Amino acid sequence: KMAALVRIGLRQTLQRVKPVQHTIRFIQTQQHSSKSWPALTLVATALVGGTTTAVFCKERLADPLPSSSPLQGKLVLLGAGPGASDLLTLRAVRALATADVVVCDALIGQDVLVHCRSDAEIMVMGKRGGSTKATKQSDINAAIIQHCQQGKTVVRVKGGDPLLFGRMADEVRVARQHEVPVEIVPGITSPFAAAAALAIPLTHKTLSTTLVLTTGHDPSLLDFPSLAKMDTLAIVMATRTLEHIVDGLIEAGKAASTPVCIVKRTSFPDQKAFVSTLGTVVKDTDDMKLSPAVLFIGQVARLADES
Repeated sequence: KMAALVRIGLRQTLQRVKPVQHTIRFIQTQQHSSKSWPALTLVATALVGGTTTAVFCKERLADPLPSSSPLQGKLVLLGAGPGASDLLTLRAVRALATADVVVCDALIGQDVLVHCRSDAEIMVMGKRGGSTKATKQSDINAAIIQHCQQGKTVVRVKGGDPLLFGRMADEVRVARQHEVPVEIVPGITSPFAAAAALAIPLTHKTLSTTLVLTTGHDPSLLDFPSLAKMDTLAIVMATRTLEHIVDGLIEAGKAASTPVCIVKRTSFPDQKAFVSTLGTVVKDTDDMKLSPAVLFIGQVARLADES
């Protein structure tokens, strides 16, 4: 009966344009469950003066009974860039504007959160290396899933790019286990922003044909013999372990005269840069608080514009 009513309605619509000939054809009928009306996909073609005009109508009729399935939310893993709000991507701004819940990583500034709706719930669940107040990843995962299962759009805001050293895999895995859709919005990672701020070419025709992005969080995991052979190293989370990294590279054969550049608080108004060498950088920065910073090691570091 429902299909017959739809056919009649579509015929009446086509008659208004007075075609020479019209044909109505059902190309797909989907029966979902016993509690739902069929969803019909219709295609009507009207031949008018030898020209084929297609009218598409695709609509799922409302269920007559309430659905027993849980509400479906969504997780957006969003890269907020190095900190400055004008380095957010347009997609990131749009995602923040749609968020019901925003789960913030460490160092996310208010000038980034200003793009959120006024009624959005803001949850600060930061992870800072060496901090006793760092939120456990299991707690972050639980908060994300709890809100997604309430049908909310959860935007997990991470500094830099979520694909680089951002525990993205853990959160995607948990979301998939709970059948929560995931969208990833890339951001500008801090090594790229820092290099751009100081005009450091990360690749160079003669000085740098290889580039390695790595983390200095745990130097015991680094392959220093391999790293020592690379032209350019960009290392994040390296300020607390700077001495271990320097010793490891020099012992592996990296020249002590290799240029080094440290960029602190990339993209912020108080950004600072220090240029040194591998053999002297520990002594040169001994009394400085460097975190958060990016460490560049290689010949291109001497091209840094410190002005």
